[in-house]
Amino acid sequence: MTSKEICAEYENILVGRKKNFSSSVFGKNGVESNKKNALAILKYALETFLNWTPQDICHCLNMEILKTMKLDGIIKYLDYPGELNPKADLYYVAHLLYPSVIHYDSQAMALSVFKSMISRKIYRYPSDFWEGPEGSKRARICLKYVLQNYFTFHDVKEMYDFFASNQGIKTLKEYQLLGACEYLFEHRLDYLHDTLSDTQKDEFCYHYYRFQAFFHPDEISA
Repeated sequence: MTSKEICAEYENILVGRKKNFSSSVFGKNGVESNKKNALAILKYALETFLNWTPQDICHCLNMEILKTMKLDGIIKYLDYPGELNPKADLYYVAHLLYPSVIHYDSQAMALSVFKSMISRKIYRYPSDFWEGPEGSKRARICLKYVLQNYFTFHDVKEMYDFFASNQGIKTLKEYQLLGACEYLFEHRLDYLHDTLSDTQKDEFCYHYYRFQAFFHPDEISA
């Protein structure tokens, strides 16, 4: 279907002539096509019927408005990052529609979620927070923040030594990162090593302590 035909179908749904979108709009053409059509409909509806600017969408869009405009059902077709809630963080729609105008900092948002967790403002991470390559990236961002803001190590060896000990487990538990470590890495030393920059990594220390952990698991708990 053309963009004009898709928007015409939306108009019929908006005024009650039609109940749902056809499979030609959502369903049979795949994820990318669904996303593209959802964004086309959102852009058309918000610009044409509400006369909203990108900034208006960023600051004013909410689920109540989407329900009124009969747009709430198409949010599920958008590609949201794991640190956001598709039903609550609707400002991200503005970024998807106008990426060159409304910017989005995924690192800042991941840290915002993490800070909310360790301050107990929230009690669980978003469901996809640790999923895929972006989930691994978020895990590194969070541990790096902890290392930089809550600990002082004299050198990198001391850091590896700390994470090889049970203090490493206690730290990951305290800062709500043990689940991420267990989900994404074989051992907490892998988590630390992966988080450090190339200039910080110490291959000797890493392999020494991983060797110790493999052959003496009771001394260096996994």
